[in-house]
Amino acid sequence: ARARVYGLEFAGGTILAVATAQDQCTAIGAGGNGYADIRITGGSVTAISYTTGTAIGGGIGHLSAGGGAKVTIEGGEVYAYNLGQPYELTCDTQTSRDYRFVPGTAIGGGSSYESAGNSGNVTITGGKIYAYSNGGSGIGGGNSILSYGGSATLKINEGEVTSYGFIPNEESLKIQTILENLQVQVLNNVTNGGTIQTNTIAPFDARIEGAGIGGGSGQVGNGGTATITINGGYLDASSIGGGNSQEAKGASATVNVNGGTIRCETI
Repeated sequence: ARARVYGLEFAGGTILAVATAQDQCTAIGAGGNGYADIRITGGSVTAISYTTGTAIGGGIGHLSAGGGAKVTIEGGEVYAYNLGQPYELTCDTQTSRDYRFVPGTAIGGGSSYESAGNSGNVTITGGKIYAYSNGGSGIGGGNSILSYGGSATLKINEGEVTSYGFIPNEESLKIQTILENLQVQVLNNVTNGGTIQTNTIAPFDARIEGAGIGGGSGQVGNGGTATITINGGYLDASSIGGGNSQEAKGASATVNVNGGTIRCETI
């Protein structure tokens, strides 16, 4: 059965969730191939993921589709980073197959290697949100290698949103600092706490860029479609629209801008 999550809500406090490539799971959200319904109304939430699963949202996917997600953010500070899944490094026991890098979504739908990325439904009505994906969508649909990217339905009413389909160098340094500090805390406070491999946290060279907000990326398949509505707030995005594809077609998008301030190179 797929590990679905409903009614997961963060209303305050400080949360740090990390899913490594060895964990192969979503940082905050559903289990494998599962759907997630998440609401954030306050506090400080940081999620870092190294997998096909999202940093915040739907579950991982490998042979089957990643999980879909509904994410509502009404307040607080949210930091979401997804470095993706370098299959050739983590699935070396299956050397007879051509495994390649699968980008993951920071906030939204889960990604997959063989099947499609799933849909991401994200509504933002307040707060400060920072979302970065290493080659997938910052906020939106999941990504895929052999199939198509997931669709996205996104609405921004208020709040301050920064979302990129790549991870700038300065953000990589922030991730490294967060994990190094976490490793010290784990070793000092947990018996046999183990280690976190901070030497492997530099983003894999994805050689692609996903939508800042929008549809998921495809490689062999098409990108995912997107419906995006911006009614207010502030948005800084690397791009806005349908998902990209390396070998097939980029996807269409419907973008409605009714208010707010947008800083973006491409719509």
